[in-house]
Formats: sequence, C-alpha cells, structure tokens
Amino acid sequence: MGEDISFVLSFVREKSLEEAIEKVLGELRASADPVRNWKVLHLLLSSAGKSVKINTKDIVNTCLSHLKKQDNSAQARIICKILIIISEKAEKVDFENELEAFLEDLQLNIIRQSNTHQQHDECTIDYQTATTILSLTLPTFVKTGMLQNQTRLLEVFPAMIQSRNENSIVEALAFMLPAVIHYESLFETVCNSIQELFESEDGLDKLSNHPGLTALCSIGDILFSKNIQHAVLQETWFHRAIQRGLSNPAALNRKRSQYLLKRYVDATDANVNLFNDFILVMETLEEKQMHIINPVLTRMKSLEDRMLVKKESDSSWILCIYNRLLSHENIQVIKWGLHNLCQLNIESWPGIGHSDWLYDALLMGLNNMVFYVRDKACKLPQLGIDLGQFLQKCATLEIEREGFFIRLLGKMSVVPWNAVGLFHLVYAFASLPRSAILDGEALQIVLEFLRSALHTHHPLLRGAIQGLILEFVLNMTVVSQENLLWIALILATINPHECYIRTTPLYATLKAWINENFTPVQHGQLLDQLLSMHFEPSGDVRIPYSVDVTAVARFAVLLLDVETTDLEGMRQMQIRLEPLADCQTRLYADPRTLSQRMKLMVTLLDEVRSSNSTVVVRLVFPFTESVIHYCLDQIESAANYNSICESLSVLISIAKMDDLIGVIAASGKKLEMMARKLLDGCSALEKFKSISIFYLIARFNQPLVDQFIHEMISLKMHCRAPQRDDSALEYVTWGAFMSHYFSELWTLIKQRLAFIEPKLNPEELLNEAICAMDIAGVEAVKSIFSCLGHLLPQVCQSNPDLCLSSLKACWTVCFEYRRSDHFWDLMEQFAKIAFNNSLMEKPEIRPQLFGFLSELKSQGENILQLFNFSAERIIDIWTTTAFPSNDSYTIQFIVDLISFGLIHRRDEMIFFETCAFVRSLGERCPANIHLRSEDMADGKVRFQGLRFLLSLNKLNEQHMAMVESLVEALLKEDKTMSETKTRYFSSSHGHRVKHRLWLALIMLQDLLPLGHKQAAEIMEAALSGLVDDNPQPSVRFLQEWAVVRTIYHSPELEKVFWKTMDDAVEQRAGSMVSFLSIIGHETRCLADCERLATFASNALPHVIPWAMAQHFTPRLYATVILGIIWKVCESSKIDSLLERYSTTQQILRHAPDMPNTQRNLEKLSQDFYFSVFHPLSNFTLETLCFHLPRLSHLVCEEWLPAEWFDGVKSWIPCRNTNGQLADCQPAEWVARAAGGAPAFTQDDSVSPAMAVRNVQKKITPWKQMLPDVNSLVVSASRKKTTTNDLIVIASLVDRVPNLGGLCRTCEVLGVRDYVLSSLRITEEKDFVSLSVSAEKWINVLEIKPFQLVEYVKQLKLEGYTVVGAEQTASSKPLNNFTFPKKSALILGHEKEGIPVELIQHLDVCVEVPQEGIIRSMNVHVTGAIFIWEYARQQMELSHIR
Repeated sequence: MGEDISFVLSFVREKSLEEAIEKVLGELRASADPVRNWKVLHLLLSSAGKSVKINTKDIVNTCLSHLKKQDNSAQARIICKILIIISEKAEKVDFENELEAFLEDLQLNIIRQSNTHQQHDECTIDYQTATTILSLTLPTFVKTGMLQNQTRLLEVFPAMIQSRNENSIVEALAFMLPAVIHYESLFETVCNSIQELFESEDGLDKLSNHPGLTALCSIGDILFSKNIQHAVLQETWFHRAIQRGLSNPAALNRKRSQYLLKRYVDATDANVNLFNDFILVMETLEEKQMHIINPVLTRMKSLEDRMLVKKESDSSWILCIYNRLLSHENIQVIKWGLHNLCQLNIESWPGIGHSDWLYDALLMGLNNMVFYVRDKACKLPQLGIDLGQFLQKCATLEIEREGFFIRLLGKMSVVPWNAVGLFHLVYAFASLPRSAILDGEALQIVLEFLRSALHTHHPLLRGAIQGLILEFVLNMTVVSQENLLWIALILATINPHECYIRTTPLYATLKAWINENFTPVQHGQLLDQLLSMHFEPSGDVRIPYSVDVTAVARFAVLLLDVETTDLEGMRQMQIRLEPLADCQTRLYADPRTLSQRMKLMVTLLDEVRSSNSTVVVRLVFPFTESVIHYCLDQIESAANYNSICESLSVLISIAKMDDLIGVIAASGKKLEMMARKLLDGCSALEKFKSISIFYLIARFNQPLVDQFIHEMISLKMHCRAPQRDDSALEYVTWGAFMSHYFSELWTLIKQRLAFIEPKLNPEELLNEAICAMDIAGVEAVKSIFSCLGHLLPQVCQSNPDLCLSSLKACWTVCFEYRRSDHFWDLMEQFAKIAFNNSLMEKPEIRPQLFGFLSELKSQGENILQLFNFSAERIIDIWTTTAFPSNDSYTIQFIVDLISFGLIHRRDEMIFFETCAFVRSLGERCPANIHLRSEDMADGKVRFQGLRFLLSLNKLNEQHMAMVESLVEALLKEDKTMSETKTRYFSSSHGHRVKHRLWLALIMLQDLLPLGHKQAAEIMEAALSGLVDDNPQPSVRFLQEWAVVRTIYHSPELEKVFWKTMDDAVEQRAGSMVSFLSIIGHETRCLADCERLATFASNALPHVIPWAMAQHFTPRLYATVILGIIWKVCESSKIDSLLERYSTTQQILRHAPDMPNTQRNLEKLSQDFYFSVFHPLSNFTLETLCFHLPRLSHLVCEEWLPAEWFDGVKSWIPCRNTNGQLADCQPAEWVARAAGGAPAFTQDDSVSPAMAVRNVQKKITPWKQMLPDVNSLVVSASRKKTTTNDLIVIASLVDRVPNLGGLCRTCEVLGVRDYVLSSLRITEEKDFVSLSVSAEKWINVLEIKPFQLVEYVKQLKLEGYTVVGAEQTASSKPLNNFTFPKKSALILGHEKEGIPVELIQHLDVCVEVPQEGIIRSMNVHVTGAIFIWEYARQQMELSHIR
C-alpha cells in the first residue's frame, strides 16, 4: 500500500488528475499490471473532487467487462470499490442501464449456481466471485436507487442461504440484508430459509460450522433489534436451534449459540437472572481446567431446581448442560455429569425419554473404562451404583418407561462396547425390580445384540453379560405367548459353555419363570410352533429370523426340565423325528429331511450330555439303531468328506451318551468289519474312515482298538501323511483334512497309550511324535502333548538328549500358536509335560527347564496367567511329591515367584477389578463354573511362592538349608535395590518389590533358630533400610515388625538396636519415628515379661529427649510412645522406674502445646498401628498379606486374601482371632505418605454463592461481535469493524515477541489498523505464540520504515493526529493528554526510539510519567498503556454522549 501511495502522489504532481485517470484506464485496457493499476485507479478516484471531469460511463464499462471475466476475488473487490465511488459521486443516468443489467445477470448467476457452486453453462462469473461482488455493491446501489427489480431478491437470499456456503450466508445476511430489510416479506423469507436449514436431515449437525447458526448470527442486529419485536424469537424452532447449537460437539457452533442466546436475553423479556446463570455455566464449561469449572457446578444444581421443580423455564435447557458435560474434554467433568444425571429426579423432567442425544451422550460416557475405578470399600464402582439407581427411577415412570427402555436398548445395540462398560450397564439392568416393560420390539433388539455384539469380548465377562441380560429379560418381559417365542430365540444365542448351563441357579430361575407364567398347553403350542418354523420356515412371517435347530432343541429340553410339558408337544417332537425310523431301509427317503431330523436328534443329545438326559434318551431311543445303520451305510458308501463328517458327528454324539452306547455296541461286528476293510484301502479318505470308526469302537471294545493302534503304529500312519487325494475334498483344503485326520488318530492313541505303552518302544514313539507335530494340526498337537507326558519320564533316564530336543520342539510349537486361542491349552499341557520331578532333577535337562521358566516369567509379566500354569505345577510337586534341590536354579525361581509382577495399565486394572466382581457373584454368574479369571493373576504367582515358604519345616535339615539360602538371596536382592535407589514412589514397581521381599523375609525369620546369625542380618538390613532408604509405609511397617520380633526372640541383639539408634541421629533424624515405633511395640510385646524393666530403663533415656525435640513428627511419636511405656509399666507395676521418671512425666504433661499438637496426638494414638496392631498376636497370614498392605495404602493388587491360604499347611496362623484390624482404615498420614491424600475440598467457610461468584470467566464482547466473524472465512477487508479510529504504527519495532503481544492488545481494545514493517512477521512462531490469532481479526497493514514519512503525510490529509510515544524536551505526560478520536500512534525502536527525521512530522510527542530509575519501559508495555488510555477516553466520551 505504501508503494501505491507514493506512486500516485508522485504521478499526480507531474500530470493532472484527469490525465492520470485516463492513463491508468488505458493501461487497464492493455492488461498491463492489472492489480497495481486497479489500486491506483481506486486511489485516484477517491481523491477526485466534484470539479474533476471523469468519463464515468467508460470507467463503468471497463469495470463491468473485467468483472464478467474475473476469477480473482481480491481484484474483484477493488473493482467493486471503484463502482461504489462512481455511483456515489457521478450522475447515474450515464451508466444506470449497464449497472442494472449487470446486477440482474449477477443475481441469476447466483440463483443458478447456488446448489452446486459450480460454473453453470449460462453463467459468466463463478459463484464465489458473484456473491462477493453482489454483497459489496448492493448496499450502495440500493442507496442510490439503481436496484429496480426487488422481487429477484426473494430468490437470491434463499438461494445464498440454502447454498450452505459460509461466505455466501454472511455476505447475504450481514452485508446485503440490512440495506434491503425494508422490502416487503423479505425478512420473513430469510427466516423461513434458515428454519429449513435446521429442519434438514442432511447431517448438518455434524458440521463444525452449522450454516443455520451462521445465518442467525449474521442477522443478529436485525433479529434482536429492540425497536421491532420479531415473531421468530417466540417460535419453537428458534429455541430448538439454539439448544442444538449449545449441545453441538463443535466449539464454533456452541460459541455462536451462546452469542445468540445472550442477544436473545438482552432483547426480550426472558428470565434474565435464570438465563444469565445458564450462560455462565455454558461459558465456563468451555474451559478445560477442573478448578475453573468446579465452582459453577453449584449454580448448575440451582438451575436444575429452578427449571425442573419450580418450572421457571423449559426443562429442555438442562439437556444442553448435560450434553455439554457428557461430551466434555475433561473426563472428570464427564464423570461428574454422569453422577449427577443419575441422581436427577426423573419424574420432574417430562419428555426426557424422547431426547435421542441423551442416549448417545449417556452411553458414550458409560463406555469409558476410566469411570469404573472401584472404591476399595465397595464392590461396585460409584458409576455402577449410580447407573442402577438411575435405571430404577426410569423403570418407575408411569407414561414413557417402555419407550425409554426401547430407545435405550436400540442405542445400546449400535455402540462398540468395551466389556467393562457393557457389564456394568447390563448388571444395572439385571438389578431392576420385576416389571412388565419389554415387548416384542425390545426383545428383538436384545436378540440382535446377543447375536452380533459380544464375539470379541473376554470369555468371562461375555458369559457374565449373557447371564445378566437373560436375568433382565426374565424380570422385565411382558408375559405373552408371542414374547415366549422371542425368549426361545434368545436362549439359542447364549453360549452353553459360558452361560447356559443346566445346573446353575440362573437355569432354575428360567424354569421357574416358564412354569409360573405359562401352562403346559402353552408350552406344547410354542414347541409345535418352533418345530413348524424350523422345518417349514416360510410358514410364519411374524418373526424376521429363521429358527435354527438349537432354538428348537434347547427349548424342548427346557420344557422337559420344567416337567410340566404338555404331551401334545412331545408328540409333535416324536412326529418330527418319525422319518428317522427304519431310515436305513427306505431307499427313496429325502436325504435333506433325514439330515434335518438327525441334526435335531444330535442337538437334543448335545444339550443334555452334561446332566440328566433320561427323558431325551427315551425320546430318541426308538430311532437310534436305524440312525446308526444309516450313518454307517453313508460312511461306507460316501466319497465326499463333508458327508462323512456329518454322519460321523451323529455317531459320536450317540456314542458319548452312556445310555445309548449299548446300541452302538450291538453293531460292533459290523463296525469292526468296516474298519478293517477301510484300513486296507489305498486312499487317505478310507484310512480316515477307518480311524474314525475305531474311535467309536474304543467306547466298548478296547482290546480290539489296542490291536489296531499297534498295527497303525507299525505302519507309521501316525507320523506319515497319506498319499494326497483332493478328489473327495470339495469344500475343504488338504491341510484342513490332514489336521482332522491326525487329530482323530492321535486322540485315539492318547486314550489308549497308558494301556499299550508296555508293548511299545518309548524312544521310537517319542521321535515319531515329534515328527508328527510338524505335519499335524493344532488339535492333533494337543493329543501329542498328552502322549509326551507319558513318554518323557521314561525316556529321560535312557536318552536325556532326546528328551531335551523334544521339549525344545514342544516349546517352539507352543509359541507358533501365540496369536490364537489354542496357545493357552498348549501352554497348560506343556507345563504338565516339562515340569515334573523326574525331568527337573535330571542334570542334563534341569538348566533348560529353568531357562524355560525364566522366559515364562519374563513374558508372563506382560501376558497374564502365562507364568501361573508352571508356577502352580512346580509348587504342587515340591510341596507334595518331592522337595527340590537346594541350588541356584531353585533359589532364583522361588525369589522370582515371591517378587513377581509388574505395574499394569489403568485400563487393565479396571478390567481385573471387574473380573473380581464377577467372581464375587458366585453361582449367580454361570461363567464362574467353567471359565478362569485374570484378576489377581500376578498375585496368584506370588501366592505360590509363599505357599512354598509355608511348606518349610524347621525340624527338617534339608528344609532349613533351603531357608538359609532363601534368606541370603532375599537380603542380597534387597541390598542391590537399596544401592540402586533409596527412595521409591508409592506403589511403584520398586516399592512393590521391596514390600514382597520383606514379606518373605519376615515369614522366613520365624523359622530361624534362636541365636542364628541370619536373624541378626535381617535385623541389620531392616535398620539400615529404615535409616538410609526412607521407605514407603508398607515396607517400613514390615521392617519395624521384623526388628521387633528379632529383639523379642533374641535379647542379645538389643544392644545392637540401641547403638544403631544412637548412630542414626546423625544420619537422618526423620528415621527416629521408626526407632520410636519399634520401642513402643517392643514394650507392648514385653508386657508381663521379666525383661520389661530392663528394656524400659534403656528406652526412656532414648525417648524422652525426642519428646522435647525441635522436629515436630518425632516429637509427636515420642509423646505417644512415652504414653505406651508409662501405661505398660503401670499395668506391670514397675513402680521404681515410674518413680524415677515421675518428675519428667509431670513436666512433659504440662509443657505448652504447639498449634494442632493435641489433635495430631489424638490421631496418631488412634492409628491402627498403635491402637489395634500387636506384633505377636497379629502375626498371621491375614495381617501380613492382606490387612498390612491395605492399611499402609498399598494398591489392592498387593492384597492377598486370607481365603487363598485356607487349606494350606502353615506354621503361621491363617486368620486373626478378632476382627479389629478388619474394621480399621488407613491413617491420614499414611495416605499422604503413599501419595493418596484426599483431593482439596472447598473450605466450609466459603458459601456456595461466594464460590460461584468467584468464577474465572473470559470476557466475551457480545455487543460488538459480528456474526462470529472470528471464525468466518472472509477477506481481510471484512475483518472486525470498530468504532475506534486509532491506528497503531509499529513499523520501527523489530522484536517479534513485542509485535505479537501488541497485536493481541490492539485486537482486544479495538484498534482500527495495526501497521507492521512486513506482513511476513505475522507468520513467525514467536509472533503467533503471543498474538494467539489476533492478527486474523484486525486489519494488519504493511508500511516499510522508509515509507513512514509519506504514510504520515497521507494520514494527516485524512484528518489524523499523529502521536509519537517518545521522550522529548516538549513531550506531554500521558495522564494530561487527550487523544483526538482520529489518532495515529507511532511506537519507536526498542533502543533508538523514533528517528529524528520522523519526529519532525509528528503532531505531538507523549510520554508515560515515571518515578523509577530505569530510563524507559518495554515498547510492548508502553504501547499497551497508550492504547488503553485512548480506549478509556473514548469509552468515557461514549458514556457522556
């Protein structure tokens, strides 16, 4: 801009203005440097007076011709400014027709392109340029009367609004509409178009800039005018639009909605106090920090009461707050929102069940695992409790509870749930009181959910979820024949291994529900209906699902278990099975019909295999023989692998039923002949048939099978693949067939190996088994592993190298299946194979086995339960079968067990806590019967190590040698950790390992004989740790306890204790609290003992000085310990000692108290450690493993329940004789030391009103806010307008941070223009970090320092007073200077200030009065002071006016 000004000024001096304009027009016609020439023409026309003769028609035609082919919006804006000047200064008759035609064409362009924003065949100007031109020129053309066709605007405005283009909407409504607002029905048309945007179903709410909100903000000045009360403000859609914006996930939409609401409250007679509070809450929720948000939460509760109870406003506004809470960026805010939503009085909130967003936000919050952190005192997390209460209130709604649960279930079915959140939701469902709510629609949703949503979840939680959903369905379903059909379909989706188990209380509840609500006749009718729907699926269209055979069989078995089944239902079942009678003799029977009936028969048998099966066996028995013969014929004749497998599955299902095995045995001769004949065949399929038939024969004729196995092994069938033949494998790969082939074969060998083993060569069979693993599938590998368990102990004596290579091969195979579910079965079997005493004590094999254990321990810290199999297996052997060798392998393994476990992630811990809660449900959750849980997996490894320690016997020399080795290893490990790091954070890995080591040491300490040197070593290590390590409370308690018990059992070590205490004073005074605690506990242990007097005599001189010490904490401890000593001596009647220290006792008793001393003394005295805990009577596993870590605020993963030790042989008592410790809670000082101090709570002296009043709040300039122009993509010329006329010129300032800070100050205080030496400065990192985007919202100009003189002259011509912030001889003090409205402030260089040559052109120099020694202030600070003073003066003048 500076170059243009200098160019124009120099040009005008040489030629007249008229000639200059003509020359520029000539260059424009020649297309020479168009951008520069348009700018120059604009400046020339701006400065031209009325006396200057201008060819306006020529200029207009030139402008219009360029606009029609223009695609540069910046250049188009300059041309529009020229047209505006011409229309204002010239006679319109010269060019009126041209402009009117151009405007008409422009409007048609916009209408045609509004939906696509693409160039239309009949359009000459692109859409964006057209809207820019129209918005710039329309206000002036309307003012000058050149817009004749007003009706066209009724099409243009809706077109620009419906374009959903943000620029178009702002241009139409913020810049064009005010000029034509007086046109009839135009504003109504605009409002209708905006309403259509909000009623559209095109997903506009998902946009970060909702076009409807942009439009409403753009017409804000018109809409909220106090002169005219528009009807739209009272319309429902307008209020809903604001609410939708306030609830929108995009911050920009929320900000615009807040602007609209604020303007609405100012312009109407709305409840100002109520909505101001509401706006305060919504604005504060835009912050991220909890300390800012927390104070307004009280105000929110007040809003709930005023809107929901007192009905001061529509309750839908509360939904906006909760939607914002539940979608907040701070998870603590979401957690608070969930808690309070669950506490709401639902009855006072009509229509809550119809708010779709509520379900989305609620379920999104419930699906966040971090909200389910469990309070140690509760079984359920707080959110789980809240959710149960909320759903119970919803279930009591009289009008809309059915709709609420249908919507909730529908939304729940589409959420990608994590298992923890889903479990707590369905647990809340299952805890609802019985009520008739769920009907066909809801049950269908439940069915779809069970079929599709649970496949990827953890088996234990998946089983628990299925059981709880079934509980919920039984409690809440409307009893009807149609709904019973849905129940039958739901039962078919439940996993029989995880949930649907016929011996559980849940199944008994299901039977009782069927029996109570339906008659035997209804049972039979439904069974008949299910049979019809299964076998003739097209016969009933009411259920949009096919009824599979599992649904029929499972429901039939259920009805049989209810024992009230109508005979008609069973008769229909028999009729359906009737085609199976004599099926082997009916040559023309339909194979499809027979296959369906056999599947039903097999499914019935599978459903009852695990429990009472008499009735089902009686039902299928008449058809069994014919089915067996039919299947055998099919196997013998079929050449298709799939058909053979179907027939085999039927025979295997029959063979597994003890009541039906006799029927198969009756066909034994036929089976034998078939098997022999097929075995002699050449094809792989024939051999597969033979193996499968022998598998059936093994159920009733084992000698024959043993003979076959010998023959098969001699033919090497078990380790060599048969000749490949794909002809019979239509839909199965050769690999899948071979997997099945070897699986059947090795399963047969596994079953009979124990009986045929004496006749085999173990080494040869072992080699063959290893070869077979390379070609067999995983199911066969499992059987091979079982066989290796028999073979390896025999081979290890004769050929240990073969055993070693076999174990390595098994290890490799296991980890080949690491990513599959088979891995766990293989690892469990590997533990049984490898870790048996005969192998572990073999010198050649022992190193490799312990190498496996080391690898399992390393990987087991990340793969839960991986180490558990081996740990439990080995400890079982060592504690029951054979005691291990006392070598480095054994010792290191035990130490690894004792110290095992890393710190798990928070989400993992929440998952473990949920699994533990599932386990606590016991029989209520059928999954607990068959499935293992991963909760406390690491703790169970440590339990195995402690179980071994408890098996040691002090009377056994071998055991005592092991004790000595373990104590040495544990002390060495503790010393290494202390040398590495002396202080650990609470519950860190180092802290946990330290705790585990000392737990083992204090247990082993009790086995050491009196006077043993290691007792002194343990005591020395404990005292050293107390002095040097500054241990965490749990470790400190154990170390103090170890010292107390050592001194009690070894009196000769008392002198060592006193000496160490004396030395510790110089090393760390803080360690005195531990020594004082030891003295107190030792005194209590020696009560009624002869040693008490001696010990107390030595103790008092050590304790009394600390009762008068400077250190506050040791002084407290000493006072409490003295109280214990006095009390014990009084009860033991040691009068001489009491008399000797009576004076001291009186002095201490009457010593002046420091502030809070008495209160802290009471707290310390009441602490469990001094009030309840006793080192001797509480020396139990319950205290050591559970209560001590709990009361020392150690994380709950370190608490080993006493129940685990029930049945474990131990010299340490399992449980305490009383429950006093169980009633204790961690002391406050322990919580602080462990990093678990309670969070800051508001002082009771601060009232809720005061707390809310003191909210941090960012000022939002609502009154001056253009339709959220801060975020609209508009040109620099459309940046925020201001009533101030201050220009800040900072071209001389060269430090970028100062310029960035000044830019922010200018934007906040409304400066018109901010002048820099280069616009590139605004892109620098230091500028942006201080300006925080202010450069986007004010006009930033570029004037080079050498152009300042000319720029100042131009400003003076425009009427500006140029003020320099500079100290000169004639400077005026700022406090005495009055700024003119049109002021330009020049800031100087940081060091040199304003140059002398520029000062000469200033109107005045002003300085800030100073009193200090420093010569001047920072230029940013100086500029801010000047800008604020200008703004202050203008605000005062505005107030006076």
